[in-house]
Amino acid sequence: MQSQQENQAIEKLLSDFAATLNAATIQHISSFFTEDAVFMPDGFKILKAADLKRTGNGYLQRSHFQIGFTIKEVEIGLPYAFVRATAAAALLDPDTQQLITQQSRDFFVLRKDNEDWKIFRYMFNRVKVK
Repeated sequence: MQSQQENQAIEKLLSDFAATLNAATIQHISSFFTEDAVFMPDGFKILKAADLKRTGNGYLQRSHFQIGFTIKEVEIGLPYAFVRATAAAALLDPDTQQLITQQSRDFFVLRKDNEDWKIFRYMFNRVKVK
């Protein structure tokens, strides 16, 4: 059963996750994931939750990475939720300093963890890069 409260909590999770990525505060990124989470980024190796604590900070800062998610669909079947979203991201190529914009399709499997939604599985694929 989906409730307005659960949907709002999921929207807040993804909004806060984007804000943390945009601020390049890597020390907080792992707090959005379950301890057994798996992140499957397009074109990169699979990262487990432990890897997230030591990956990306330099890159996020150097590239001035910015992202925003638009939720397209949420299906909740406690303790899991499935979220289909799109993302728009912008970053500076660290080598050329040229702005790169990307659009992707994102899929999240969330899990309730001590009454809070956390990212259990996350994957995306780029659909447009400029």
